[in-house]
Amino acid sequence: MSRQRSDEKSAFIFDLDNTICDTIAAIQSSIKVCYKYLKNHYLDIQYDEFMSIEEDVFNYLTIEKRLPVYSFRAIYWHTIFERLNLSKNPILIKNVISLYSDQLAKSVELFPGIENLLFELKKRNKIIAILSNGDFLTKASMIEYLNISQYVDLLVASDMTQVDKPDPRAFRYVLDQINLAPSKCVFVGDERINDIEGAKKVGLTSVYVKWPPKNKEKFIPDVINVNSPYEILSLA
Repeated sequence: MSRQRSDEKSAFIFDLDNTICDTIAAIQSSIKVCYKYLKNHYLDIQYDEFMSIEEDVFNYLTIEKRLPVYSFRAIYWHTIFERLNLSKNPILIKNVISLYSDQLAKSVELFPGIENLLFELKKRNKIIAILSNGDFLTKASMIEYLNISQYVDLLVASDMTQVDKPDPRAFRYVLDQINLAPSKCVFVGDERINDIEGAKKVGLTSVYVKWPPKNKEKFIPDVINVNSPYEILSLA
């Protein structure tokens, strides 16, 4: 039996990476930390080669192999070790996986205005959920270091849904958890395909954010385009 849906509540569902916080800069920092760690054990590793191989491996796994992001941490680092002709020491691989996730969480920073937005939405009794591609542990650590857990009612990562956005099942999972119809919810994200197109497929009002540097010159027709978090409050 399905639960009765509330007509009183409404929700804002946010992407996390590059919507709430600057993950691009944090990723670059985390990769450099991993390189320094491995350099202590494999003295012949060259920085430029390492960075080039890391980018190639990421693109290979996500674009060519189409592996979901939550699933490939182990194969990602195993493949990097293989491409660098490094011995696949399981403890070193375990350590670098943990180091990357920990450094990523510690390095992310909120975009200006985000905390005020979340604060105002909670004042207006809105449910706040986050739907992010990746694994729950890393995303929860990011929220912890960003110090915004007091605003977040629900965090869903793709190792929980077993699919990445833009798969409609990811969005429907969140809707089921908060027990609201799509018409009662707004989805906010920075990726045209993963976020906006995915959200539109399940009937969510879609908000495309333009504050990540890569989005400043972009515009998506037929959805709400915003230049600052403050503009989102008009939908609350």
